[in-house]
Amino acid sequence: MIDFIDNVMRESAQSLGRSLESYWPTKVSGTCDIPERNLSLHCAIALANRRLGVFQELAFHDTKKSQRLDVLAIAPGHSFALYLEFKAYTGASMDASMDDLERVKRFSLNRSFDPKIFGQEFVDNVNSLEHEVGVVAGALWRPAGCKIALAGAAQKRFAAKVEALGGVVCREPHLIRRYTPERNPTWDGAYYLYWAVVGGWQRKVDARGILI
Repeated sequence: MIDFIDNVMRESAQSLGRSLESYWPTKVSGTCDIPERNLSLHCAIALANRRLGVFQELAFHDTKKSQRLDVLAIAPGHSFALYLEFKAYTGASMDASMDDLERVKRFSLNRSFDPKIFGQEFVDNVNSLEHEVGVVAGALWRPAGCKIALAGAAQKRFAAKVEALGGVVCREPHLIRRYTPERNPTWDGAYYLYWAVVGGWQRKVDARGILI
């Protein structure tokens, strides 16, 4: 599962990086971080290209509080589901994702579909899905010459919580876009996509997302 998710994240970073060659989706002075919805968009594309069923802004059906999951992806044959949350790590802080780790662990599929409306086969397929994996990812700016390993206080807190939940932080982040401006040294660096996985990540899947 780790290799599959890593490949999806690599493609997401590359896809977003290509788009950033044509435009910058936020202001270019002050806060310039890439809005998180751009991350979820390109990840959803990468998952859909692997023929997973992909949805955005899913309601947490088992709570009265209004909450939304960024992306849900269901593998062919309902063999597993991915619950994904994305963040822009403003100021290099990963504190914003601490709650997201709990959210992707807590999210669950709605299984109360009426077979008279959806058909018994559809309902049975949804109810047969038992393997659920949570993914939290975000874009982090790294100045030129700075190590890309997670070393800041908030970054270490994030990694520690992932480990406490039995999860794994990516071995190496994926480059989104590098910048070497001619006259503005503060923009000398690169954006990287970092990710972590919690839940049932130990299962193996092939490149298409089929459980082995």
